Order: sequence, then structure tokens, then C-alpha cells
Amino acid sequence: MARKRIPCGPFEKFNEVLSLCWKMDVPFKIKTFGWRFFVNRLPFKDLLSVRGIVLPPDNLRCVFCGIDPENRDHSFLKYKGVEVVWRDISSWIGKPWRVMDEECKACFMDWYSFCKKKKVKVNKLGVVWIATMWILWISRNSICFRNEVWDVNNTLWKIKSLLWKWSFFGEITHPISSFYEFNKDPLLFLS
Repeated sequence: MARKRIPCGPFEKFNEVLSLCWKMDVPFKIKTFGWRFFVNRLPFKDLLSVRGIVLPPDNLRCVFCGIDPENRDHSFLKYKGVEVVWRDISSWIGKPWRVMDEECKACFMDWYSFCKKKKVKVNKLGVVWIATMWILWISRNSICFRNEVWDVNNTLWKIKSLLWKWSFFGEITHPISSFYEFNKDPLLFLS
């Protein structure tokens, strides 16, 4: 008797994102973080409460704004303070700014497509987006667990320095540059 394949769920328009995540030239833990982010398996406060972990009602709020409930799309894409980070990174790489009103996979594909048009190397296409998410995640955890204060400028510099470091992952086709040179034209060093 032949076994029937049972589908896991409806086909999603952005399933390609999960495979693209594993192809980026970034450390393995970042690829894992990206995959977990896309399938909504990171311990955001809304998911913790769904899983039965009891948090005080005032602790369910977003660590960045302190008002709305914390969830993936609000805290990392739609909150106005985080939007400033995205706008500045967008401006830095020359991407036209538009409000992040879609969910994370659509947002990733938008940034991926922009980098593809700019002739960024295949393995570097999603790196700007995932670096921004990673630093936002680290910042969120620092606020939650070490009571640190969130600083937008510090976050921006951490993203830029991480991208500079990651520009040397994989096959390097450009001469090793200073951070100053990289900061002037980041996509040149990712191409």
C-alpha cells in the first residue's frame, strides 16, 4: 500500500524565504535565527503566553514601546522607533523608503529584490535584512534581561559594523577595506 503525502498546510506565497535563509553567507546561528524568525518560533511574549508560560500582564508589552503587546511584526517591523532604524538602514544602502506594513517574509523579499537589482552577490542578498533583525533581537534581549536602555544610534552602528564583518564571509572578491570605506558604499563591498 502506497503512503499518501499529507501536506503540512496551505502553500504559502513566500515559502522560498526559508530556503534563501540557509543560502546566505552568515554564521550558522544567524541562519538558524532567521529560519526561526520566519516560522515564528522565537520566544516573543505573545507566543510564550500561548504556550502557557505565565507572564505578568505588564510584562506582555513590547520592550521597545512599552505600550502594545509584543509580537514579531510589531516589535521588529511596525513600531515607530524600530521604523527609524529601518529607514536609516534603507537610506544608507540607497533603498527607497516605504513603511513596513507587510509581514516579515514579504518585507524580507522586498529587501532581497532590491539588493538583487543592485547586483549584490547571490549569497549576500538577504544579509542587510537579517543583520538588522539580529541586532534588533540582541537589543530586545538586552532590554529584557539586562535592563539596558535602547539607543537607536548605537543600534545603527552595531548593524553597520556587523555587515562590514559579514562582507568578508564566503568568497571575497574585493580588497579588504576599512570600515570607513565600507560605510560610504556598503553594497559595493557586498557585490
